[in-house]
Amino acid sequence: MYNSKSLTKLITLFLFFLIGLPFLKFSSLHSSFYDLGLFDHFCFCLSQHFTYQDLFVSHAHLISSVYFFLYKLFSTPILLLLCQTLAIMGAIYLVSGLLLVVSGKKKTITNYQLLTINFFPLLFLLYFPVWYNCLFDFHFEHLFVLFCAIFYWLVIGQWTVDDGQNNRLPTKLFVFLTCLLCCLVKEVFALSAIMMGVYVIIRRRWLVCGSLIVLFSLLYFTFIECYAIPYFTTGKEAPAIWHSAFGYLGSNMKEVFLNLLTHPWLLITETFSDWRKLLYIIAIFGPFLFIPLLAPLELLPALPQLFISLLSHNPNHYALSSQYTAGLIVPVFVAFIRGLPRASRLWTVVKDLDSGQSSIVSGQRFGQGSMDGRQKKIDYQP
Repeated sequence: MYNSKSLTKLITLFLFFLIGLPFLKFSSLHSSFYDLGLFDHFCFCLSQHFTYQDLFVSHAHLISSVYFFLYKLFSTPILLLLCQTLAIMGAIYLVSGLLLVVSGKKKTITNYQLLTINFFPLLFLLYFPVWYNCLFDFHFEHLFVLFCAIFYWLVIGQWTVDDGQNNRLPTKLFVFLTCLLCCLVKEVFALSAIMMGVYVIIRRRWLVCGSLIVLFSLLYFTFIECYAIPYFTTGKEAPAIWHSAFGYLGSNMKEVFLNLLTHPWLLITETFSDWRKLLYIIAIFGPFLFIPLLAPLELLPALPQLFISLLSHNPNHYALSSQYTAGLIVPVFVAFIRGLPRASRLWTVVKDLDSGQSSIVSGQRFGQGSMDGRQKKIDYQP
């Protein structure tokens, strides 16, 4: 039986490390600045006097209502930093299956599962977007990391489908609710939820569940982006939302989508227009040797955030030191896990082809040598 004590100690060490550094930075500066200060002020003010209009200014962080109630009990930025780290670190247990083994629910472990338990959590912890989103500032995007991990845990987790009861209602209901929570984190994640619905339809053949997710997420995104945010966002921030990043595509959501539908090559041209976008792609997929690209289905929830970053003219969207990488962490990691067996098979095929070519070359050389020997033997006959 696998002893998980050493790995648990290592995970715990990283946990205290990722919690301790933001806390030490906050304590040494004796202040909260940038987005941490903004959201600290935002949560404190709404915890004292709640107004729903403030939830739709610039972005729709409806899930932030949870923090308003927590701030009534413990109003300090430390609470935000702690929740952010715990949410991101909690995703590792769901994605890698470590929680299942530690809880003792599975008695036998295959070699592949043993590799998963040892290797994958360490890769997750060493992934740069994980470090940045844990150590720098505060953003509500950290909740998407947790909810996305719960989504994959429900849809493709072995402990939910091994018994063949993958069509039972609670699983579908929880998947739908998880996608709903993803929408409430930020309006852009409604697009990710749409792709989650498509993923559920393709991966599990849950047609009704996936269709409802797509329909609800699409309606939610349309209402929030086209009506709620423009209505409650006034002043200079209102036009800046579009023109700073996507003004070249159109002045509103309808024009942007029509432009992208009629000019699909824009994604390629915009990607190669700035070397920093190419560096962004390398930094996201390079640590996993681009193996996630071998599992494109698992990357579906990451496509909206990835395409937005590549299409944007705002450098913050494709900067490595930004919170916008949070939407890519779990899908890329899951795609890496699912792509490893395919990479192994591909490597076997390449080795077989290489050995086959070597055999052919050796055979040709041997045949050529035999012909040369016969020719010499014929030439020297008296």
